Amino acid sequence: MRLFLESRGMLDAIAQMKPEAYYLPLLDDSLLFATTRLAQKLRSQGKNVELGLTVKKLPKALEYANKKNYSHIVIF
Repeated sequence: MRLFLESRGMLDAIAQMKPEAYYLPLLDDSLLFATTRLAQKLRSQGKNVELGLTVKKLPKALEYANKKNYSHIVIF
C-alpha cells in the first residue's frame, strides 16, 4: 500500500491529515462518571475518543495528549 501511495504522490497528503480525536483525561476520581458519560455521548456521534481511566495531574495529561497528537482535549 505504501509503495502505491508513494507512486501516486499521495503519501505526503495522507501523512499531513490529522484525524479528529478527543482525549478526556481523568483529573479527579469524583469526575469519573461525568467524564465517562461525555465520552459515551461523543462516541455515539461517531467521534474517536480516548478516556483516561487513571487520575493524572493536568500537566501530565496535557503532555500525554500532545505526545499522542490529539486534536481535542476536554478538561473538567
